[in-house]
Amino acid sequence: MLVTSSRYLVDELLPAGSHVAWDRSDLHGIQTEDGPHPVCYGGLQLHVISRQDLASRAQSAYVLRSIPDAFSEEISVMPDRLTGEPVYYIVACVSAAGDYLVLEAWDGPRYLIELMDETYTTATGLELLFTPEGMSDLAGNPLTQAIVRAPDGTTFILRSSLPREQVQALAEDLVLVR
Repeated sequence: MLVTSSRYLVDELLPAGSHVAWDRSDLHGIQTEDGPHPVCYGGLQLHVISRQDLASRAQSAYVLRSIPDAFSEEISVMPDRLTGEPVYYIVACVSAAGDYLVLEAWDGPRYLIELMDETYTTATGLELLFTPEGMSDLAGNPLTQAIVRAPDGTTFILRSSLPREQVQALAEDLVLVR
């Protein structure tokens, strides 16, 4: 069974004076769309929403009370969930320098909690169960990751390019979205 097939040209150089139609005007019979496109994450098509919309959809979702300087926030949800299913959301705080803090809905296997190497509890009772230090993201950059348990039993994943100590400080600013 063929799952995928790809072919890449390496070190392709165009002859001097070649024209490249960056506006795609050389593509015929293909319909293109301009404007906002849904966010894709891990193969899922998500839609960007506001904090207020997240509050109306999710019973227990957390956001940073205030967005750190130089960061911006984007909240995405998976559309068309069945009534009664938990809302799948991602809250991404990203800086222009590439630093990030991502909160993601999670209802994964509980045995993963046993693999965590350190626990940190915020003043509001959020429990951060950190994965072992030394992990990295797909690009090889250091990754701080934790399963977060709220006092009401809700769990979500926190991933960040920031050091663990900075993540702990930011976790003190996590609040239920209202």
